[in-house]
Parts: sequence; structure tokens; C-alpha cells
Amino acid sequence: MYVNVENNNLNALKCIYEKIHEFFDGIHADKNDSIEELIELYSNDDNFLNEKKIISESLNEIVSILKPLDGLQYELYHFMSIRRIICYILNDINLFLNNLSFVYELLVNFFNLIHMKLLNKKGYSDNYDKFCKYLDSQEDFFYTEIFEYDDKYEDLIVEVTNILW
Repeated sequence: MYVNVENNNLNALKCIYEKIHEFFDGIHADKNDSIEELIELYSNDDNFLNEKKIISESLNEIVSILKPLDGLQYELYHFMSIRRIICYILNDINLFLNNLSFVYELLVNFFNLIHMKLLNKKGYSDNYDKFCKYLDSQEDFFYTEIFEYDDKYEDLIVEVTNILW
């Protein structure tokens, strides 16, 4: 077993999951509200902005929980990618509100996977393969549809590449 079910790691992950779930449940996006109205509403909501910071901190906490656990190297690697994506989106309230379901689904799918692994449930290998395909498609979507490439380091990259060759 990777971790004792009674261990604080599983409980800590469960608490983080519940905190994230409550945060997303607290976002009231009525279908009649425009994204501009939601941005105006939540940009000035100190409670929402503080909770958003807590979510970001929770992502780092998840890494610190997963890092020392044996047998979770691949899952940790995947979560690092998820964390990078979500942190990018969290930094822009417009992106975040436009991609709520994308962020939430990434987290829920990862939590379901890790929960299955920590409890040594049968069928983990099949679920892991499905999760990898899902994550690949989500990363493709993120880097093609959401992420905006900033070319301010382009000259430096070219210079470093030339030095290495």
C-alpha cells in the first residue's frame, strides 16, 4: 500500500478536495449573466479573491503531500502540469471565469485518480491510462485555446540555443 488510509495524507487530500469543491459551488454563474457582469461582480469580491488565493496555495499543498509518497512519481508529474495550467488560469479572473468547468474537471479527475491509487482499488491501471489520454487532450486544449504565448524571451531563447549548438 502506498499510504496508510488512516494516514493524514489521505485526510489532507480529502480536506483540500472539499475546500476546492466548496469554492466552485460558491460561484454563482447564472446563464443570464454575461461574462463581463461576472468579472465585474467577482473582481470586487474580496472573499472570492481570497478564496481564489487559497485554491492556489492548496495546489502547492497537494504537491507537498504527494512528493514524499512512494509510488506516486507519475501522478506527481501529471499534477505538476495540472498545477501549472491552473495557476496560469487563476492569475486572470477573465480566464478563470471563462474556464471554470475546465479547471474544476481537471482537479476532480485528478482527485478521483489519486484516491483510487491511494486506496489500491482494482482497475487503477485502466483508469490511469484513461486519465493520461484525458490529460493529454486537456493540455492540448490549454496550449492551443487558452494559453497566450509571450515572445518577450524569444531573443534570449535563440541566444541560448545558439550557445548550446
